[in-house]
Amino acid sequence: MSEDQITSPLIKALTQEMPNLINSFAIFGVSPSTSPNTPTPQIQELYKYPESYKFPLKAEQFIVPRNPTIIPLTNNEIFKEQPIRYITILPGEIESVLCVCIQQNEFLNITSDLINPTGLTTQLFSVKYYTQRTYCFTTTCPYFLALFPLLHYIAERSYRNKLEYFYSVVLRLTLLSPNACLNPIKPSLEAFIHLIFRIPQKQSNPLSFTIENNKYTFARSSPPLPLTPLSQAMSMVGDYSLIRLFCTMSVEEILNILSVMLCGMGVILISENISTATSCIFGLLSLFYPFSWPGIFIPYIPDELFEFYETPVPILCSGKYPPYQCRVNAYVQELDQSYLSFFMSKISRSFISLQPNGFTLPWRSELLKKLTDCINKYVPKRPTMYDREKFIEMMPAQRVIEFSTEVMKIMNECLYRRLENSVVNFCTEMKECSLENFIQQFPQKFNTVGALFMKKFVESQHFNVWWYQLGLNTLKIKSSSTK
Repeated sequence: MSEDQITSPLIKALTQEMPNLINSFAIFGVSPSTSPNTPTPQIQELYKYPESYKFPLKAEQFIVPRNPTIIPLTNNEIFKEQPIRYITILPGEIESVLCVCIQQNEFLNITSDLINPTGLTTQLFSVKYYTQRTYCFTTTCPYFLALFPLLHYIAERSYRNKLEYFYSVVLRLTLLSPNACLNPIKPSLEAFIHLIFRIPQKQSNPLSFTIENNKYTFARSSPPLPLTPLSQAMSMVGDYSLIRLFCTMSVEEILNILSVMLCGMGVILISENISTATSCIFGLLSLFYPFSWPGIFIPYIPDELFEFYETPVPILCSGKYPPYQCRVNAYVQELDQSYLSFFMSKISRSFISLQPNGFTLPWRSELLKKLTDCINKYVPKRPTMYDREKFIEMMPAQRVIEFSTEVMKIMNECLYRRLENSVVNFCTEMKECSLENFIQQFPQKFNTVGALFMKKFVESQHFNVWWYQLGLNTLKIKSSSTK
């Protein structure tokens, strides 16, 4: 499929070429000087590198979509919980950027060495509270398999230094002066950050990197020819997100949602788990390729922006249940649905959907069988939400990439290539066929079930764009990227 005209802010965010892999690094969260009794703690920018970088307006709402909390510490085990990983997009007036985030629990009054490299005082240990702080990279390259390990290293290293010192004082293993600090590491951390900021965005080979004498190689797939900025970007998005999508939802649910998207309708995924929800949203986006999502795209709706659910424009997003009933122009699917929420019909009480559930995909049976076989090959048993991320992290990166490559191969062979061939052959037979005539005549080729899907499909905005990109209006058929 040709990509001559790329105008969508989403596509620009995925394909804009910049000199380096990473644009900025920042830490957002509650300031250590905030009172524990503050009813609504404010999100602040606590650290930024480089200092000259300017975030889009209201970026903190998208970087930290869930309001932070300040909670009394009752158990130190809270700091052993795995950080939450998620991806979002920061919308700007001119262009948008990707934002890769890691959120971890931290003491309210103990911050990263990057924020406050000075010593801890005995006053910090009187009453203990914890909150959530978010470490993030902005980028225009969705090389998530490399970005998350690099970000995790910075987040873990910069805070563990303070945490180790805290425990040494609390456990009285070492008695230092009240203003002492254990091996301040801000200079070495900033040297590391400066080093990774020099990594070029264009990577012809998998990225290799040495951290503290340990060499790490971050795998990536090779997209099929012809190579385009969008095909390379979607390949990297799929490497990270497809395994998480298929570990979260059943194949039947995924195909149902894909049919809704191909018919030009919106999709809203509901989940309290930001990591799960955003991974699934990006997984659906990669499954939708070679088409480009034409509507609004918000990986996770911030708590203050629930009105986005009610937009009349097709929207692809995730978020938690709104505090009031919404009338939505989208198909709503709850992730990790519990028996209680199903029994209480929580979706129907929170959303009034103005759209049908979608239509049956053509060649659905074959797709269902081949994708199910692929799942059984790579994921013998779908893990629970609690074990999902741990299960995926234990998988070798190359095997994760093999899974995404095989899934996209099945989608292209069993769906997208057949759709393209059907459209091109019909236009060739008709000799002269305007888009208006095509929309009226093409669905009649199919049986009743197929005709319902095809009618919605060819009337959609993404099909309209695809039609002109292929040159079907003049029968100058261009080479397609659906290989």
